[in-house]
Amino acid sequence: KNIETTARGQNNLLPPIFEAVKSYASIGEVCDVLRDVFGVYRPGQEI
Repeated sequence: KNIETTARGQNNLLPPIFEAVKSYASIGEVCDVLRDVFGVYRPGQEI
């Protein structure tokens, strides 16, 4: 939850990510939250 709140704001994401990892959150769980906030990059099609 803290990662999501921070990602939606302007603050540094590393402190809440470190706290989540210290609490045994997996990298997949962290990435899922970041994907929910920022989406997935899809390169544009070149013409």
